[in-house]
Amino acid sequence: MKRITILIMLLVGFSPVFAQKGKVTSALNYITAGNLEKAKEAIEQAMTHEKSKDWSKTYYAKGRVLQAVAESNDPNTRKLYENPLPEAFKEYQKAIELDEKGKMEKLVTLQYPLLSNDFIKLGIDMFQAGKHKEAMEAFEYSLEIGKKPMFGGAVDTNVVFNAGLAAYKAKIWDKAIAYFGQAKDLEYDDPSLYRLLKESYMESGDTASGVKCLQEGFIKYPSDENVLIDLINYYIISDKNEDAFEYVSLAIEADPDNYSYYFAQGLLFEKMDSIEDAIKVAKENKNRDVVFMAIGFETTAPTTASVMLKNPPPNFSILSCHRLIPPALKAILEMGELKIDGFIEPGHVSTIIGLKPYEFISEEYKIPQVIAGFEPIDL
Repeated sequence: MKRITILIMLLVGFSPVFAQKGKVTSALNYITAGNLEKAKEAIEQAMTHEKSKDWSKTYYAKGRVLQAVAESNDPNTRKLYENPLPEAFKEYQKAIELDEKGKMEKLVTLQYPLLSNDFIKLGIDMFQAGKHKEAMEAFEYSLEIGKKPMFGGAVDTNVVFNAGLAAYKAKIWDKAIAYFGQAKDLEYDDPSLYRLLKESYMESGDTASGVKCLQEGFIKYPSDENVLIDLINYYIISDKNEDAFEYVSLAIEADPDNYSYYFAQGLLFEKMDSIEDAIKVAKENKNRDVVFMAIGFETTAPTTASVMLKNPPPNFSILSCHRLIPPALKAILEMGELKIDGFIEPGHVSTIIGLKPYEFISEEYKIPQVIAGFEPIDL
């Protein structure tokens, strides 16, 4: 009689434990049946009960419920939890932490591939919705899962690049640099990577690293127009004309029919300060004809002439557009549109041509003239 009494007491004592752990089993069964509302109800009871709240399988089951909610196609079901995937990952980690026998790790490992894909899908959805920070965080979870032993150290470079792109769009420059840099080290094959990494460096204030990145991009993708144009534009904006000329010349060699390269070359020529710059360009580009458009009046013409007397390179020539002051003055007078009482003639030009070329103005048009410098005291 005593034995029966003791057995009954033991059964009564253990029944609450089995009942609450049975909620965990019920939650898993409800997942299989597709009834996630019931699954949530059961697992939440188990999570709060004293007898099951520290059981490793409770956390594993909670992770399964959360993951199933995230994977559901029913909008109402997905509202059962606010952030189901990150919470699922945390619950799985807690299950492994509480399990001293290692059984949970095996079960959780089976969920990792699907969970990683779920995070990738979430990242894409968030990115398309314009929630770039959330997209980056989703891709980061996928990368974290990818570090688990079951994946053998393999890294999905697409996910790394997408994490960088999401960080770039969110203007989180340090993370954009980190992920784009990792993608570059993993030899991610996309020339836009170098341009995006350059922009991230520039935005963070590291110009030197940005330029270096573009140079590396050009070496890896010498025929990519966008990388080359970015590099040329940087040098043009930075007034580093010699570097710009070098890359423009390389670009024209690679694609001689691309008009944009000739336009860039024209901009560089336009920025040249002197004929000496044009001579230098001709010497550095021996396979191309360099034509310098020489403009100015009597004061600049001697400079042009002196260069031609110094044996410039054979691929250098001048399109002379020099003009003379006296004929220009005569043209103004003969227009008849202005009433001119007198001329103040330029002192620097007059030093070169003297007084005689101006005499016809006073003799024929009866207009007085005076030669002066440009400073107020001269006038």
